[in-house]
Amino acid sequence: MGLPGDAVSGNDYLEFARCLDSLIALNIKHRKSLPDLSKELSIIAYAQELCTVRCDIGRRTGKTRYIKERADKNSLVVVANRAVLETCFRDVNFEVKTAFQLERRSMGFEAKKNIYVDEPKLVFHDIDELTFYKSFARNSDQTFILLGRS
Repeated sequence: MGLPGDAVSGNDYLEFARCLDSLIALNIKHRKSLPDLSKELSIIAYAQELCTVRCDIGRRTGKTRYIKERADKNSLVVVANRAVLETCFRDVNFEVKTAFQLERRSMGFEAKKNIYVDEPKLVFHDIDELTFYKSFARNSDQTFILLGRS
């Protein structure tokens, strides 16, 4: 059963989730196959160019549901505003921050393995994308998963 507002059917959502899981796995496999690039790229550039998976297949396709099902205690989820946080991410067992919260405290966040951004166009309206990566990029094992319009 999807979240309120999900219009995608169960089978379509499962197909979307499998595709996204595959993209993330391929991203990790690809970057692990590369030679050490630490001399050529800063950790911020590395995160932006090699550790980021972006996906948008339209509205109401299960992106938020995917995040809720995949995020865990080693994850951070970033949403556009408090209304999204309170409506879609109430009572979860992972950290969720709004763009406004990030903008007010742009440094000093704990390193997380997976950083999900729900609707990056809205999030990066309130916090600059470079500032976002500066705040969270810590090592080459992280994956940034941006779901929605960029």
